[in-house]
Amino acid sequence: MKLNTRIDGRALRHHLSYHWWQYALIVALSFIVWNLIYTQTAYRVPGERRIDLYVQTVAVGQEAGLDELRAIGSRVAPEAEEVNVITLLPPSAQDMYANVQLVTFLSAREGDIYVLGTEDFKRFAAQGAFLALDEAVSAGTIALDPAVDLRAGHVTVLEQDDNGKEKPLSESRLYGIPLSAFPTAAGLLGLHREDMFLSVTHYSDNLESTLAFVNQLLKR
Repeated sequence: MKLNTRIDGRALRHHLSYHWWQYALIVALSFIVWNLIYTQTAYRVPGERRIDLYVQTVAVGQEAGLDELRAIGSRVAPEAEEVNVITLLPPSAQDMYANVQLVTFLSAREGDIYVLGTEDFKRFAAQGAFLALDEAVSAGTIALDPAVDLRAGHVTVLEQDDNGKEKPLSESRLYGIPLSAFPTAAGLLGLHREDMFLSVTHYSDNLESTLAFVNQLLKR
């Protein structure tokens, strides 16, 4: 008996009509596996070689503004491979996700620079999330015009005593730069409100480059 093993169009159509889902499953699984391998092995710029800005606004500037921010990073911190701008949702009483998003990023110790509205800035500065900038300003690392009024950026850090009550940990210090005095920088960041403050996280992996970036940004 001679078997006919030749595949013709009719046999192929019959085979696919019953087994097409197996091929679709193989393709889908192959894509998922490849995506997992790429995700796990793709190069990620380490924290000490990038500057991450988290900006609380509807949308961060135009593409030209983003290009300028990256250009500033390249000039002041040549070792920085990336300057990333991440948009945070503006605070809203109707949108709890905006508050959860900000708390999540800060709790995960993400970001080098945060640009926040007054309420969120003062709340998290009082909790110790940001670096005091007094010394950087007085040393000229962040060179500001002496005429610029920085009083709005001063916050007193609080701590809880044994009874759970909050008390001042130290005297008021500068934890945020009021961007109302720096309209060009605010424009690059796509800000449309005046009560915004620029702060530097105390856990930044590349503090020197971050402060240099802030200094150059405020000179724009």
